[in-house]
Amino acid sequence: MNETEFDKFAGEYGMLHAQNVNITGESFDYFFEYKIRDIFNQISKTRSSCEDFRILDFGNGIGSSIPFYRRYFPSCYIVCADVSRRSLELAKRRFGELASYVLFERAMCYSKEKAFP
Repeated sequence: MNETEFDKFAGEYGMLHAQNVNITGESFDYFFEYKIRDIFNQISKTRSSCEDFRILDFGNGIGSSIPFYRRYFPSCYIVCADVSRRSLELAKRRFGELASYVLFERAMCYSKEKAFP
């Protein structure tokens, strides 16, 4: 497999993101959390429970949203998919068993599990 463009920057992503966010005065995690919190708030308007959700985080990068999925959807099953093998490796190193990690390559998604029947 050829290295994707994202693989080249995966190790520096956290630092680059923090530098870009710095101008807003918000923390590194702010923009990751607010999106997940907003999804939770929207779902909560129409559902009494958010249990047993299956969440596909496509383009999850280095997994910075994972702890917020766990905060707002504690019992959900999370599949993190990305085109960057290196990003997935970093996400798994950071968050381990909090999610499953799937490489998306050449319009194919490789997984040992059938997470979304």
